[in-house]
Amino acid sequence: DKQTQATEDDFKAQAIKFRPKTPLETPLILNLVFSSIKPKSAKKRIHWTVKPDLDNLIKLVKDALNGIMWKDDAQIIEIKADKVYSDTNHTFVKIEEMN
Repeated sequence: DKQTQATEDDFKAQAIKFRPKTPLETPLILNLVFSSIKPKSAKKRIHWTVKPDLDNLIKLVKDALNGIMWKDDAQIIEIKADKVYSDTNHTFVKIEEMN
C-alpha cells in the first residue's frame, strides 16, 4: 500500500547515508530493534504487541536495504528482531558480516 511504500522509501533514504562503497556480498547476520512510543494502555508492558506484525517490519527493512547495504537479502543467514516500547519511534539496524 502507499503508506508501506512511503515508509520503505524513507528507510532507503536514511540507509543511503550509511551505505558501504559497494553492497556487501558475504553471509550476514541482521539485528533489528523496532521501537515505538508506549501508549498509556500498555501500562507495564515493555514489548510492543500490536500491529504491524514483526515479520512485516523485517520484510520492509530487508526490501529497503536490498542493493544498498547488501547485494541480495538471500545473504542473510540469521535474524534477531524485537519490538519494544521506547521514548521515540525508531528502528535500530546492525549488520554483521560472517567472514
